[in-house]
Amino acid sequence: MKLGPLPKFISAFSDDLLAARRIDHDRAAPDAVQPAVTAEYGEYLANTCRGCHGPNLAGGLHVGPPGSPPSANITPAKSAGIGTWSHDDFIVALRDGKRPDGSDIDQAMPRWGQFMNETEIEAIWKYLQSAAPVEQQS
Repeated sequence: MKLGPLPKFISAFSDDLLAARRIDHDRAAPDAVQPAVTAEYGEYLANTCRGCHGPNLAGGLHVGPPGSPPSANITPAKSAGIGTWSHDDFIVALRDGKRPDGSDIDQAMPRWGQFMNETEIEAIWKYLQSAAPVEQQS
């Protein structure tokens, strides 16, 4: 393969534009998170949630098909999040897509509880209970 002029220019004059040059190749890989009912494992799993619910899990992002409502706040905030939900409420939400009041959670939210094992569900619950509450949706 022969490089054209733009890749040659970038390679020669701009270390910042090449991601491989910014990687710390001497950094040790993080320890693997062991599956267990721990907040640490739950945080690891909840990284999937951040794609829709945002980096601080406070929701507000519009994901899914046009017209989908903003994602929910899943922090343990009492007024805006899931801080008043019981453990059973959380499981029903994950498995059946129902809020504690019986209303449906939008179909954009996968029914993760149908694909997760008990350890994963319990770990996420444990983590969300320990996360910083955000009283307003982002």
